[in-house]
Amino acid sequence: GFLTAIMPDSLKSFIPNLKSGDYTLQNHLVLQAKVYNTQTQQEAMHTFIAINEFLISKHDLSGMVSIDAHIDGKHFNTYGCDGLIIGTPTGSTAYNISAGGSVIYPYCRNILLTPIAPHSLTQCPLVLNDEFVLEFRPKQRAKLIIDGQEMIDIMPFHKVQIQALKQSAMLIYPRTRDYFNVLKEKFKWGDEY
Repeated sequence: GFLTAIMPDSLKSFIPNLKSGDYTLQNHLVLQAKVYNTQTQQEAMHTFIAINEFLISKHDLSGMVSIDAHIDGKHFNTYGCDGLIIGTPTGSTAYNISAGGSVIYPYCRNILLTPIAPHSLTQCPLVLNDEFVLEFRPKQRAKLIIDGQEMIDIMPFHKVQIQALKQSAMLIYPRTRDYFNVLKEKFKWGDEY
């Protein structure tokens, strides 16, 4: 993957670099999601952290999910799609890219909104800066998936509030790592067909 800077077979040879401080630390934006029950008006039921993305997905195999989306408390869209990726620049080369989203330089502070199989041609990916508080309310039973690992059911009476944390994830890289070379290698950019 794009985050993997040191492969397991290189780990032993990298230990002296760790001991001597011969590496770089890079800040990666982290998203936080809080799930609220709008019927009870209580504190958040659940709080989650993601370095790649949150996915609001349809619950059933068939059909679609409708998701009301708000930015800073103002309704801006209702997505009709198979799912909506709310991602980070780090996650832009994960699920986001396969859904047609843009690759974002991983050290930017952006939030990506990428609908999956939207049911309208006007539902296109959107890139925001990290200052906004986003809210999403599914109109039917759906799933919230955190970094492809953890999954919870969400209902129409749930509100999912997502925002960037001020704290970043700090990842260690060798000084020789070049992000654009990684892109070129992984995507085979520049190769002749």
